[in-house]
Amino acid sequence: MTQKQMIELVQQHHPNVGETQIRLWLNQALREFCRKTGILKTGYQFTTTLNERWYGLPAYVVSVSDVDY
Repeated sequence: MTQKQMIELVQQHHPNVGETQIRLWLNQALREFCRKTGILKTGYQFTTTLNERWYGLPAYVVSVSDVDY
């Protein structure tokens, strides 16, 4: 199903909602689906510092599955 088809489907049930708002809702649902299912995975690398035990991670890191050093 294309995005245009999804927009048309939503507009059938909510005719007063504009395309921009529907796109925002669809993108929000997509991000939530990816977060809950873990379907998108990526690698992240950074340089460690001697005698430093804790490191902050960027806000977009949801979970850590493996750590290699």
